Amino acid sequence: QWNDLKPASSKKEGLTSIIPMGYRAVSIPVDNIASVSGLVKPGNQVDIIGTFVFPDMKGDRSLDTLTLTILQNVTVLATGADMGPAMSTYRENMSRSYASVSLSLTPKEVEMIIFASQKGKLTLSLRNHEETNIETNLQSVNFRYLEQNLQRYNEERARRMHFNRD
Repeated sequence: QWNDLKPASSKKEGLTSIIPMGYRAVSIPVDNIASVSGLVKPGNQVDIIGTFVFPDMKGDRSLDTLTLTILQNVTVLATGADMGPAMSTYRENMSRSYASVSLSLTPKEVEMIIFASQKGKLTLSLRNHEETNIETNLQSVNFRYLEQNLQRYNEERARRMHFNRD
């Protein structure tokens, strides 16, 4: 009897139609700050940064909070229920603010992001639409690292800014 039931339409609709094969859509909560002031839009590429507070690190408070890049160059499928111009029929009732973003991830990445979202704060870093490279020289930042490298980072920034003006 169940075999006699057929879907009303065999056409894929909604979010499922824009998820690439081998990927899954997963939503994570974001606030206005974590979503680059709400400027992240469907179709954008983002990096996902996580900040985690660890249990007491045996008296070393400089190690109890850590920030690191979890995934790079991740496609945003939707912001709230807005799936972008490809799904214009859904856009009519969309508000400009949203409390979640839906990302295109592999099944293994989904597990990692769900765990990370439960254990810490995730923030999106919006990428230039032409930049697809993966940065390999990243660090994990804790209080000690910040203190030891702050001056060097500011010197590097000053050199880049001077170079870009010339």
